[in-house]
Amino acid sequence: MGKLISVIFGATILFACREESVTPAESKTQLDSIFMIASNFYFWNNYIPPANDFDFQTNNTPELVLSSFRAYSPDSVDKWSFAVKQSVWQKTISGISGDFGLGMRFLEPNDLRIAYVQPNSPAGIANLKRGYKVLKINGIYVKAENLQQLNQEFQLSSSLNLELIKNDSSILDITLQRSEYSVDPILHHEVFKNAVKTVAYLHLFTFSQEAAGRFPDIFNSFRTEGAEYLIVDLRYNGGGLLPVMEQLANHMVCPSAYNNIMYQVEYNDIYESSGAKYFFHEVSNSNCFKRIYFITAYKTASSSEVLISSLLPYSDVKVVGTPTHGKLMGMNTIPYADYTLVPVAFKILNRDGFHDDFKGIKPDIPMIDGVDSDWGTDEACIWEAIKDISGTQSENGRLANERYFQSQGNLIEDVQTWNGAFLR
Repeated sequence: MGKLISVIFGATILFACREESVTPAESKTQLDSIFMIASNFYFWNNYIPPANDFDFQTNNTPELVLSSFRAYSPDSVDKWSFAVKQSVWQKTISGISGDFGLGMRFLEPNDLRIAYVQPNSPAGIANLKRGYKVLKINGIYVKAENLQQLNQEFQLSSSLNLELIKNDSSILDITLQRSEYSVDPILHHEVFKNAVKTVAYLHLFTFSQEAAGRFPDIFNSFRTEGAEYLIVDLRYNGGGLLPVMEQLANHMVCPSAYNNIMYQVEYNDIYESSGAKYFFHEVSNSNCFKRIYFITAYKTASSSEVLISSLLPYSDVKVVGTPTHGKLMGMNTIPYADYTLVPVAFKILNRDGFHDDFKGIKPDIPMIDGVDSDWGTDEACIWEAIKDISGTQSENGRLANERYFQSQGNLIEDVQTWNGAFLR
């Protein structure tokens, strides 16, 4: 299989959010007020300089004030604090996006594939599919040395001309127009059946309120089909709302976990009293699975990582794929004037106090993202989980996978180079 590495193009919001309410301070300039409010909530607030020493000349917008906080976190682990216009934030949390509606990943240096397609987007309406090979973007050949140009076209162009090879080997030339659409939080779900095991599969793209409304019916169908095992695909899930993550966790956990700690949060010294524990509880149409598999990649972040971490003490859990993003942290959303301030505000631990120290959750079964296949049992990560469930993955095969990853240096994905670039 080819080498697959991950680069995130453009600003991707990774969040596990709780909202705070703040009244603007009329006695200060807007930037002073934004600095004071956001720095008070900031988890590493003790590292932030006093306002008199802060460089407001360089950091002269709300966006720059919040993003500047990142450098003050220990070892610059914060990659996420940001500010955004409230109008943009409202669209984000309402599930409205304004792009082409597809992501791409390199399988090899000159082999770029469609990784996912949002069904309501321009790409979805054009009936593009995961696995299609991209030959050109706006006339630019797909090559490692053209990465910067490809990124620029993907991020800035209002239209995207794609020359593709479809999964049936036919050639397709199509132009997409950037436009707004409703994000579908669940890209795929089905039940895989064979002679021995019945396996439920759920691909969750984001933890949104719409997703929460669909969980009961989906898990009822899993129960009706007699699913014994569950695969939750989080490889492109950058997070979302923690209460929605809690609902999903409650649908997946066995009754023995009810009323026990799901996860706990810690704040800075100013808001230490806000620290809290959150508990599992019974929901209708829940399932007690024999084992839960999570498919992960570098894009798996925040609420996705909290879900995996929270279930570790209670369920038989295996992780398939590559290490997660490393953001077991939460962010407060703070409305201020016409902005929403989103500083990293709390640390998230599971029942046993586990935190990954920003290194990501490592896979039990290392495997590349099989972007040359559409969703189903032929896809590399899904197939590895199925083999493990069926007991057909030999120890020699597993060791071969591990040696492959070690030789390719692929267990830690480099997000600054062409290697395995992720276009979105």
